[in-house]
Amino acid sequence: MRSIFCSAENNATFIDGEGIVRKVELRGRALEEAVAELVQENLAKQIE
Repeated sequence: MRSIFCSAENNATFIDGEGIVRKVELRGRALEEAVAELVQENLAKQIE
């Protein structure tokens, strides 16, 4: 599965491997943690 990350200003849109969209307003460490969480979820889904 692939994750797509699009950023515009301080808004970010995450699209996971199943097409679920999450819109967030994060920066810095909080943004890094949100991306890491999405990657971990996608890796877990690959194992299933």
